[in-house]
Amino acid sequence: MVTPIRLARRVAERLAAGRLQERLQVTGEDDIARLAYSFNQMATSLQRQIRQPGGA
Repeated sequence: MVTPIRLARRVAERLAAGRLQERLQVTGEDDIARLAYSFNQMATSLQRQIRQPGGA
C-alpha cells in the first residue's frame, strides 16, 4: 500500500514533468483529503493558465 504522502509526491513529480492532467484521488474529509483537494485545484488552475493566450 502506498501512503498518501508518497502518492502526492509522485503526482507532484509528474506535474513538474509537464503531465498537467495528473490528479490525486480524494477520499474522506480529513486533512490529507483536503490537501489532495487543494492540490487538484492548484493543478487545474495551472493547466488553465497555461492554456490561456499569453500563458506560461
